Amino acid sequence: MAKRVAELAVLLQWRPGDIVADIGAGKGKLTVFTAERIGPSGRVYGTEMDREKFAALQELAGSHTNITTIKASDSGTNLPDLSCDSILHAPGVSPFRQAKRYGLKSVSIAKT
Repeated sequence: MAKRVAELAVLLQWRPGDIVADIGAGKGKLTVFTAERIGPSGRVYGTEMDREKFAALQELAGSHTNITTIKASDSGTNLPDLSCDSILHAPGVSPFRQAKRYGLKSVSIAKT
């Protein structure tokens, strides 16, 4: 996971202080690695629709001051408008239709 985050950091040109959205964050493993990569001056929004996964995400995020968890819905991510420098979009998540509304760059991450 750390290697994947390092590759994403180069690809998406992450810098300390960046704001990243992890859409379909699941239980938050990638969210935490991303938060550690962008540092305490950055912010990671972890969104999740599934109630059990969201609870696990909230618990994991509780020890990181730069992670904000957001309960997503069928109709959207519920991210604040114009809030992100980059977006991670997990496979199987509803199509992300309004990328410009939320950020500048996006990437889909495939499970390997």
